[in-house]
Amino acid sequence: TNQDRNIGLDEFVQFNRDAMAESGLSMHAMKMLVHSITKQMDRVLKLSAKEQRGALTKQDVDLLQRILSNVAKMGREIWNTTKASLCEDLETRHDYRNSWLD
Repeated sequence: TNQDRNIGLDEFVQFNRDAMAESGLSMHAMKMLVHSITKQMDRVLKLSAKEQRGALTKQDVDLLQRILSNVAKMGREIWNTTKASLCEDLETRHDYRNSWLD
């Protein structure tokens, strides 16, 4: 850390790069995991833009909470060093797809 109690982009990238290098996940599982996190974070950004326009609904807030919970679970998998993933079947993850996001 740079001692300012904030995490910069470079710190975040290095922190996660180190975690991925030590992860017990297979290369295929890691690719699926990163892809899933990326899709979910894209949805978070779209919800953020909707919120900035003042158009966020209660359903959107509920969706955002589910997405962030899912992202947190996926993020913990990056730190999995046991080679026994909690999310071995990443293809069955919920993406919380909505037509307004397309």
